[in-house]
Amino acid sequence: MARGGRYAAEARAIAEAAITGIDVELIDVRFVFENGNHVLQLIIDRRGGVGMDHCVAVSEAVDPRLDEEFSWTRPYQLVVQSPGIDRPLTTAADFARHQGERVEIAFYRAREGRKRIEGELLAGDETAVRLGLDDGSEVTYPRDEISVVRRVVVF
Repeated sequence: MARGGRYAAEARAIAEAAITGIDVELIDVRFVFENGNHVLQLIIDRRGGVGMDHCVAVSEAVDPRLDEEFSWTRPYQLVVQSPGIDRPLTTAADFARHQGERVEIAFYRAREGRKRIEGELLAGDETAVRLGLDDGSEVTYPRDEISVVRRVVVF
């Protein structure tokens, strides 16, 4: 996914090449106009989460390549960030990255009297999500019955 047209797509290609070897995945690129400034946002993720050191490493790897290769000639701000801990999981890559973690599924309609269920994410893609439940059983739910899948965050 990219918001910002051809410049976002161009920046994505440059960034993906630049971050090879860094233990992160580039999950989104947005080139937007905010508060009077052009902002190039690189959203990264990794199994176990993203820390400031990951954002710095990506910024340091990508920034010089953008200076040399990016066709946008006007000033812009580069922002490297995590997607946030409560971001919904939507793609096969999201499910693979968070496999083994605890998630909550919310359904459009109640299933067995429940609108939500928690469990360990065993597998998932755009068609179905499989959970391991606390009682040791496994269940699979079709994605078209699921309104949202989110990681359970315990502080």
